[in-house]
Amino acid sequence: MRLLPLLLAAALSAGPALAQTAPLRPEARPLPEAPGRPLVRPDLASVAPSAPARPAVRPASDPDTPRGNDSPVLTALPRDATDTAGIERLADLPVVAAAAPLVPQLGDTVSTSNTHRLPLDEAMRLARADREMQPPLVNLLPSWDGATAPVRPGYIAVAAVQPMALPPLRPSLRPHQPWMDVVATPVPVPGEGPPVAEEGDLGDPGYSIYAVALAIRPPERPPEITQEATRVAAERARGQVCGTPELQGDTLGHVGGPGSCGIDGAVRVRSVAGIPLSLPARMDCATARSLLAWVQTGAIPAIGSTGGGLRELHIVGEYACRGRNNQAGARLSEHSFGRAIDIAGFRLRDGTEVSVLRGWNSSHGRMLRAMWRAACGPFGTVLGPNANAAHRDHFHFDTARYRSGSYCR
Repeated sequence: MRLLPLLLAAALSAGPALAQTAPLRPEARPLPEAPGRPLVRPDLASVAPSAPARPAVRPASDPDTPRGNDSPVLTALPRDATDTAGIERLADLPVVAAAAPLVPQLGDTVSTSNTHRLPLDEAMRLARADREMQPPLVNLLPSWDGATAPVRPGYIAVAAVQPMALPPLRPSLRPHQPWMDVVATPVPVPGEGPPVAEEGDLGDPGYSIYAVALAIRPPERPPEITQEATRVAAERARGQVCGTPELQGDTLGHVGGPGSCGIDGAVRVRSVAGIPLSLPARMDCATARSLLAWVQTGAIPAIGSTGGGLRELHIVGEYACRGRNNQAGARLSEHSFGRAIDIAGFRLRDGTEVSVLRGWNSSHGRMLRAMWRAACGPFGTVLGPNANAAHRDHFHFDTARYRSGSYCR
């Protein structure tokens, strides 16, 4: 406890003295010396060896360290500083007399310091010795002569196998075939003389027999066939009605009848699509076209090749001014206006007769039902054996149209 007052008194007395002491300024750094020129390597022979040089060896890696993280160790080979035989051999190298001085402006000597000057000949020998001691450059490409750039190995072989793009060439001709010997010739036009060979025709020297024929058609038919076909076509054109060669008959014009019966623009149809009618039927053109459509899409396909095909239509009703179902006082039938036709049966090419009355429930029933269904569409009203007793022996087709569509029964 006695020391405490003494310490306080000492601290109070030292405070003013420390406050009166001026702060010290840091000393100025010395100015860096101007960079000097590199000194020339001194003569190694004049340097006294002090001790054998120790190799600069990098510490080996820790044995406990994994090999993956271990870097290669670089070790310098030991060199004896007292061995001057190599330097003496370098000093015996010839000096190039005509070589220009390294620093011409310095004259005959090179200065290494203010007090030491090295003769120029010795400096040149040291420079050559230093150059000879540099490790030689390793040429990794033995085939390189130093004049031209080396070529990647295998490039020439790859280029030979995969050549660069070539200009387009003309395709080669196909192998010769026997049909190539036949070449079509231009067909002469009557009255214009022989055709003149133009560029690309047979007269062109570059024309090839492998080209496509000018006209792909069979040889001309014999005159007998062509004349017969021309005659038949002319007859059909003369006998056609309603502007359709498939409808053969006569044009009648207006057909009048008692009361409101009659046909405007009536025709008498004798054959439809080459199928004759058992008797000519008078009707208008709308009914004739409907009959043609049914024969082509219904009757002929339904019969097919049975009995050799369809030969004739058996007609039992055409234009007639009468009431429905032949009842007196009944509403006029569509027959009264030439818009209906009744068919009772069919004759096949082998002479077989197929009637609606006897064939509806026989082996021909399937064929007859197919024809009856095919009529729904071309005609507005289609009646058959299932409609009523009046139609048990024939089909009734007419072109009357209803808002609900065709009436088929």
